[in-house]
Amino acid sequence: MRISKIETSNRQREGYPGLINYADIIIDSKSLFEMIAHKYDFVSCIGWGSIEFQEQQIARLLLRVDSDLPNNRNSIYICPACAD
Repeated sequence: MRISKIETSNRQREGYPGLINYADIIIDSKSLFEMIAHKYDFVSCIGWGSIEFQEQQIARLLLRVDSDLPNNRNSIYICPACAD
């Protein structure tokens, strides 16, 4: 079994609602933003927003709280304007 390496990298996005610094998620040296999210102008759910928002996102990704999507799925990249 191969174990993937997961890390984050600081990234910036300019646009509505303004400049956002966020954490891009890198898996085996490949950016999820570059592979998928750039097509939709999304940012990852971590690395930006209030402390409370960050704590909620981390708890959700660590499966400590309920998922935010049906069928126990979790969003990883979200809209930078409304976090949807």
